[in-house]
Amino acid sequence: PETRSGDKEACYHSYTMPLTPNENDVILGRGKLISAHPGNVRFRTIVSGKKETYNQSTDIKAKRKIAISVIEEIESLNPPGRFLIDTSGEKVSRFDEGLWVSVEREKAIE
Repeated sequence: PETRSGDKEACYHSYTMPLTPNENDVILGRGKLISAHPGNVRFRTIVSGKKETYNQSTDIKAKRKIAISVIEEIESLNPPGRFLIDTSGEKVSRFDEGLWVSVEREKAIE
């Protein structure tokens, strides 16, 4: 997919059709709606299981491998989880609103 840089903080994939978040997607952002999304709850559970190993590591490459393993675990779910961000610029109250796009792997690793 083509890369689009809407702002300097986030790189995301450009799609001709907007995405609709599924139950395994990780929604990037803040707030109760996002925090309670099933994919975000699962993401926090996965991260929690790897947190001690990550924190004990002093090697940046080892930490990156742990972060990638979290992403791969999300992507291996059925349906596959994605890391999504709303680019509509408007506050959404439901996940079927907004213009959702998938962020690039490097952004997800952050």
